[in-house]
Amino acid sequence: MSANNDLTSEELKQTLASVFPTQFYPGSIADRLLEEGREEGREEGIEKGKLTGKIQVLQEFLGDPISTDAELISLGRGALDAKLQALQAHVRNHDT
Repeated sequence: MSANNDLTSEELKQTLASVFPTQFYPGSIADRLLEEGREEGREEGIEKGKLTGKIQVLQEFLGDPISTDAELISLGRGALDAKLQALQAHVRNHDT
């Protein structure tokens, strides 16, 4: 299950309140865990964005069809890493 990053803070609180009857108070352990989860999601998004950009630049450099953002973002981190490594290897072999 993935989090919807389009939810506002208030919508998230309302959703959580409907699912969990427990209140999350600012500064509580639950509140801190929620914030850590959001931060990890942002960091993961930034990393995936960097990988997709590198992949697209290498595809353009090689004259390959350029994958769309949507195609690449739908891939997991492992698949993006593998795709990037394959393109980097192709660039290295292309120079020789």
